Amino acid sequence: MLFPQAHKTRDQINNRLTDNSNYEINFDMHSILNDPIDVVVSFVGKRVVPSVIRWMGKAYNIKQITMIHSAQEGRKKLFYFSVTDSANFFKLQFDAEILEWRLVELYTEA
Repeated sequence: MLFPQAHKTRDQINNRLTDNSNYEINFDMHSILNDPIDVVVSFVGKRVVPSVIRWMGKAYNIKQITMIHSAQEGRKKLFYFSVTDSANFFKLQFDAEILEWRLVELYTEA
């Protein structure tokens, strides 16, 4: 398995997150979350472009959006953004019906 599951507390996850991109990272911790987050976005044409995630008291500057897709959940349309801050990978979920962002997955070094 490319990203084996690791069971860590949110404090342990938070202590592992870093914004130092000057070294090679071996991502081997995958966490499934459902945490509400704040996201700073820009609008470029008809696209939403996340630029900063605020989660657990920290801000993470998004360096790259690696994938955007949508999914239907009943009548609700959810948008997913896979993003990185060069040290961690985040999967964000945006619920357009209630205008809410959530962090649903996190890949980080263990």
